[in-house]
Amino acid sequence: MNNVHQGRSRLRMATVLLVILLLLFLYWFIGTQVNVYDRASVGAVFEILWFPAVVLTFFLPIFSAFQWYRDNWNIKSIFLLIVLLSIALLLWLAV
Repeated sequence: MNNVHQGRSRLRMATVLLVILLLLFLYWFIGTQVNVYDRASVGAVFEILWFPAVVLTFFLPIFSAFQWYRDNWNIKSIFLLIVLLSIALLLWLAV
C-alpha cells in the first residue's frame, strides 16, 4: 500500500516538474523572440518573473537528477526526460 502511494506521489511530482519545465521553455522563448517591453504590463510581469525563472532554470536539472538517482538511474524514468530537456534548455539559452 505504501509503495502505491509513493509511486503516485513521485508521478505527481514528475508531472509538476515537467509542467514547470514547459513553462520555463515558454518564458525563455517569449523573452527571446518577442519584444516584451512594447507593452508596459507585459514588461513588468517579465521583470518580476526573471529571478524565479533563472533560479528554476539552474535548479530544475539538479533536482531532477537527484530524483532520477532516487529512481536508481532507471532509464524509463520521467525524471531522465526532465534532466535531458533541462540540459537542452540550458544549451539553447547558451547559444
